[in-house]
Amino acid sequence: DSQSAAMESLLESCVVGEMQHLKAALHLATGMRMPLTAAKISMQLAELTEQQHGPESEQYTKALTNVTMWLHQTDHKRLAIFHRESLKIARKVSPSLTIAQCLENLALILQERCEHENAIAIYKSALCMKQELLGKDHPCLAQTMHNMAASLEDHADQHQLR
Repeated sequence: DSQSAAMESLLESCVVGEMQHLKAALHLATGMRMPLTAAKISMQLAELTEQQHGPESEQYTKALTNVTMWLHQTDHKRLAIFHRESLKIARKVSPSLTIAQCLENLALILQERCEHENAIAIYKSALCMKQELLGKDHPCLAQTMHNMAASLEDHADQHQLR
């Protein structure tokens, strides 16, 4: 349709290295509910972020997580690849709340896909990182603990069905 053609035209006009144009295209694709296009744009943004900040940077990890969120809606094979890459990078950089949130986002995706063992392990990593940064009694830990508990419960239910 005409909206898709306009989006493709906008994408073709985005010159590699012009991050602002890609961000505008991503915003447009998001508004038009075009997850596959948004995933492609997010991949281009991740590549630029890697070039600008390095493959082990927090910014690149966050960019990969954004790609993961879009791929979750479209392409599960690529999702697994980006998931592993993002985790590998996240474990190399110093702990931060951004990294902890990236981990938690990935765990949510895995939980939704019923990959509870992987989700639980990642929730634990995110929780440990948040505890290290915020202390063991910080209110921000509640959501992570809630999500991990839900995944543990779902995992137990899966085993009972087998």
